[in-house]
Amino acid sequence: MGTLNVANLNHTGDLTTQNANLTGNLSTPNRPIFSLGSGNGLDDNTAWLSNTIYYNRAANIDTANGWNSSTGEYNITVAGHYLFYFSGSNDNNTSNHFLEIYKNGSMIHNTRLLNYGVAYQGSQITHIDLCAVNDKITWRRRGNNYNFYSIAIGCYLIG
Repeated sequence: MGTLNVANLNHTGDLTTQNANLTGNLSTPNRPIFSLGSGNGLDDNTAWLSNTIYYNRAANIDTANGWNSSTGEYNITVAGHYLFYFSGSNDNNTSNHFLEIYKNGSMIHNTRLLNYGVAYQGSQITHIDLCAVNDKITWRRRGNNYNFYSIAIGCYLIG
């Protein structure tokens, strides 16, 4: 069995696609990953900007520093196809939500999902879209004064 001794694997344009350290561990630079989970018992009054945009929470993972918790926007730092997700569960049987994902102020390809009034029922949107550098992504609900029990949002570059 042979040994590959490479510190960096590059493709045309000199964009580093993989790094390998001396012990053989690989890392992938320029591959943004963002994830945010609310935990349970989400407070409706401090979680939604203008009653629609999810904000005011710290990211669990943000490899590209794209999340702005003050505005609820994720800034795309590397162009490409991204997988986006938004999942949430109702806190009681009277909460009804439309989950929506927006890019630059417009809904992405009608990514709307109704999360309808069943206690602790979960719903999820998963969608792939092509993004340019500095596109702004927001995760929104349509309708106010309804509480979620928990939410998870995020995205990652897939190619």
